[in-house]
Amino acid sequence: MKRGALFSNSQIYSKYDYAGYYKDTDFWGQAGDNFGAWLITPDKSFYGSGPLNQDLMIHYDGLILNYLFSEHFGKGLNVLPTDFKKMYGPWCLYLNNGSFEDVVKRSKKEKQAWPYSWLDDLDYPLELSNVIGQIGSAVSKKYEIILISNPKDKKIFIEQQNSNTYYVETDKNGKFRLKNIRPDSYSLYAYALDGTDLDEHLLIKDISINQRKIDLGEFQIHPSTKSIWQIGYPSHTTDGFKYSDQLRNYVWQELVPNNLTYRIDQNDDWYYLQNDSGKWNIEFPSNNLSNKNLVLKLALAGATQKQMDQGNGVLININLNGKKIFSERFENDRAAYRSALKSGRYHLITVPITYDQLKQNQVNTISFTTDGYLMYDAIQLGEECKEDE
Repeated sequence: MKRGALFSNSQIYSKYDYAGYYKDTDFWGQAGDNFGAWLITPDKSFYGSGPLNQDLMIHYDGLILNYLFSEHFGKGLNVLPTDFKKMYGPWCLYLNNGSFEDVVKRSKKEKQAWPYSWLDDLDYPLELSNVIGQIGSAVSKKYEIILISNPKDKKIFIEQQNSNTYYVETDKNGKFRLKNIRPDSYSLYAYALDGTDLDEHLLIKDISINQRKIDLGEFQIHPSTKSIWQIGYPSHTTDGFKYSDQLRNYVWQELVPNNLTYRIDQNDDWYYLQNDSGKWNIEFPSNNLSNKNLVLKLALAGATQKQMDQGNGVLININLNGKKIFSERFENDRAAYRSALKSGRYHLITVPITYDQLKQNQVNTISFTTDGYLMYDAIQLGEECKEDE
């Protein structure tokens, strides 16, 4: 850790403040004194781990970084099989006079030239595919579509670092187009970026992509619950919660409240992260909830140990009206203490609630405590959907 004045939000910074999401970053580098050095990535599919893959990109002592895989930000330990084979890159290392506008133009030029026709290698196919399709949903209008190679791999998205991964958001009509897909076998997934669908959906378990264009048709998505009330919206990130839109820095962990009460149907704040110093409560009425099979869904964007060397994971306790309804430890995703504000490793916790657990015609309280850091995506009390809904 060094002290300086590089950020307006704090004078304390670390190398992890210079991390970023691959999906949002076409180039990165360092510049100054009429000189710039840039790493341009016209294709990012070989990094794996899906759209929330993030890592260090530059170092404050003059290094440009390029992590092919790491344990950072929830990706976990990556074990290579003995027969592992995969081509990474190529990249463009671009040197200029430090002009940001110039490297933007060069980055666009490199993306248009992908795949590079000058590279002759059996592991670098020039005949790539386009995959199109459409999502239909009554509760969420925008979805993230993820195509992951090696469909036999049972790992979650963020752990699949050895796969080739493609992703795209649906348009306003639910349509999607995945471009420049390498020939291989894939699984197709989707999760919502708005609305009330907190579930992850496996759309196709195993499909061979080996044609110039493949039309997958329309997928109708039906969530498992109907929302009664909800805090935030699904995105697998902390988007929408207080401080989630700030520059990466440790300072925000200390500015969140230790204790918090959020009242449903009131204009209260919910924050991107909860620490281990108190209890966060949600107060809600039980009116009109009789004879319903209720489900509490807690979508976490990350769960991080308070100390890096603890080794025992992150404890999450959920109480309803003072009685424990959930308690479990989750693996440390190493995200919050590395300046992450939006995500680490995603978790969806589902807890059934019966009506006799509620205080009838009174205010009920759901409480969350932890011995680490919890990063929030969305919280929902819902009613189980019937099969025909």
